Amino acid sequence: MKVLAIGDIHGRDVWKKIDFEYYDEVIFVGDYLDSREKLSDKVILKNLAGLVLLQEKYQHIHFLIGNHDLQYTDVEFFNSVTGYRESYAKRAQKLLKKLKWKFAVQFDEVLYTHAGLHRKFYDLISEPNSRIADSINSFGFEYQEIFLFTIGSKRGGSAEAGSPIWCDYGELLEEENPLPINQVFGHTATKGGRIAFKGQFYRQCIDILTKYPMVYEIIDGGIPIPMLII
Repeated sequence: MKVLAIGDIHGRDVWKKIDFEYYDEVIFVGDYLDSREKLSDKVILKNLAGLVLLQEKYQHIHFLIGNHDLQYTDVEFFNSVTGYRESYAKRAQKLLKKLKWKFAVQFDEVLYTHAGLHRKFYDLISEPNSRIADSINSFGFEYQEIFLFTIGSKRGGSAEAGSPIWCDYGELLEEENPLPINQVFGHTATKGGRIAFKGQFYRQCIDILTKYPMVYEIIDGGIPIPMLII
């Protein structure tokens, strides 16, 4: 299976140069909103609207939710994450209601989330005889506030491990008894492009778009291959 994973876009439209029909599955790992590059509200919302249209055209494209996005899904969550923009909050909420987002997907025994999954968090939410991604989605949709507010110490919180929208790359490097599955995620821009191994299983951070116009190709669950978008 040919899978393409796209990191945190934060309003960027680099995805428009991708040939989506070439891949069996395409995954955006979240953080469509907010921008440190000071992109305008109009640019960011237009980009998100474009993603909504993209899902109507292709059935094999999956949209994961990021911490910057989840804060706009409910008025009770507004202004929970740095970078929040009151100026477009309600418009962003309407667009996110149209986007068929998830917390996780899993293909070829590779787990895709926004920030990565730590064993300590997974042990709290796992369901017997369920795939890891299914357990994440089942719990996440029922308890969205737990995902949004479970933050580890490396991100300024007090939890033993951040949720799959908050987990820091450093947490995954330091964890003991890690989950025996390959993982691809974004969220930690300072570690974008880095890969680490926990035993035979990799942890690939793809939050790279602040540095390079790059996405990642994963063939049959193998090691992610960086692909420059030109």
